[in-house]
Order: sequence, then C-alpha cells, then structure tokens
Amino acid sequence: MLGPRLFWPFVPRPGSADTVETGPWHRIAEGVARRPGLIGGISVLALAVLATGLLGTTIGLSQTEQFRVKADSVAGFEKLATHFAGGLADPTVVIADTSRTSAVQQAIDSTPGVVSVTPTGQSATGRSSWSVVINAAPASERAFEIVAALRDSVHTADPDVLVGGSDAKALDVRDAATRDRLVVIPAILAVVLMVLYILLRAVVAPLVLTAATVLSALAALGLGGWASIHIFGFPRLDSSTPLFALLFLIALGVDYTIFLVTRAREETA
Repeated sequence: MLGPRLFWPFVPRPGSADTVETGPWHRIAEGVARRPGLIGGISVLALAVLATGLLGTTIGLSQTEQFRVKADSVAGFEKLATHFAGGLADPTVVIADTSRTSAVQQAIDSTPGVVSVTPTGQSATGRSSWSVVINAAPASERAFEIVAALRDSVHTADPDVLVGGSDAKALDVRDAATRDRLVVIPAILAVVLMVLYILLRAVVAPLVLTAATVLSALAALGLGGWASIHIFGFPRLDSSTPLFALLFLIALGVDYTIFLVTRAREETA
C-alpha cells in the first residue's frame, strides 16, 4: 500500500548509486565475486574446524553434573554416597503382579548393582511394589546399566512388571532423545530439501544449500559443545540439546537461505 515510501526518510531508488554501488556490504560482495573459490574454501574450512568441537563432546548429563557451582544438594549427595549406597536418596520402584511376588523378589535380589530391596505394600487390585536401592549416582551411566539389567531380570519373572523412579525416567528420556535424533533430524532435512527443490527447480543448488545449512548448524553445535565443556565446566551436553539445537539452527538457517536465494533469482534476469 505504501510502496517505497515505507522507507522514508531513506527511500531507496532502484538503480541509484546509494543502493547499488556503495556501502560495506557491496565491497564485501565484490570481494567474494572476485575470488569465490578461495572465499568458499576458507568458509567451509572455518565451519569444519568449529564442527570438530563435537568430536570431544559427549551427551548425557547426570543430575549431579547439571550445576556450574557447588550446589548444596550435590554436596549432600556426595556425603551420603560416602557412607551409604548412591541410590539410597532416590530408590528405584518396581511394581508387579502380587501372584508373582516370590519370583520378582528373587529376580531383584539377583540383579548386579542392587544393594537392598524392601517390599512397600500390596494394593487391592493385586499389585505389589518394592523400593530398590542401587549402588550408583543418580542418572549416571552406571545407574542406567543397573536399571536396564533390573528390567531384564524382573521381566523374566513377570512380563508385565514396571520399573520406575528417577533413574528409570532419565534412562527413558535418554533413549527417546537418541531415537528422536535418528528420526527427526533426517525428517527435517528431507522436508528442507523438498522445499528447496520446489522453490529453485534446480538439481544441484538444493543439495549445496542444504549441505551449507547443515555444516553451519554443526559448527554452531560444535562451538557450543566445546564452550560448554572447556569454558563453563560441564562434562557433557544434556540429552535434549543436540536435537533442539539442530532443529532451530537448521530451521532458521534455511529460512535465510531461502530469502537470499529467492532474491538472487529475482536479480539474475
């Protein structure tokens, strides 16, 4: 409705020197146009170097590793773990059919890493529950191994048994995040590639632009992982970080890619 007047008081005039032939961005563009291969190679190399930060980055923070400062809760856990089993403060819960109580009890007792097991009651609906103390820090890799072994053991006694608690929940969250990374990220890239093919109606350009978007996202994630570990002192990334980071970085990156490439197509004539 307003046309170019929308930009008052600096109204752009098509073809004028003020909008076409001056300014720092024009000089940068001229430099890139003179040496596209060199600039492209340097850019790819710089992004690849940043992406190498992922090589030393592991995924999966335990509950006691999620603080930058010395938290009282962590100090309390460490004091507790010095004198008692690590899982005493937050036991694992097992729920099974009451008719299989003896077999389930035996399966729990035989699981490596289980320190003690205490029956906590029976329900009117025919269910029995146990409080299981394991010898591992909360949401640690060792805790996940014990919970997985506990599930395998009790399922032989009762296929419908349930193993819950904070460690079991954290294990399920980690496994779900791993699955999501293998399913959601390729799906995102497939949709992005499809949109670019529809928009550009070209064979090579969508592949190049998708690859550039992925490389820039990996570079950002690599730099973030390196900084998290070596600057902020976290031993690893949270399980959900890679998925959410790549989701937003790829989405934002391809948005700007579409804007720029569409504008370039308008100018090619």
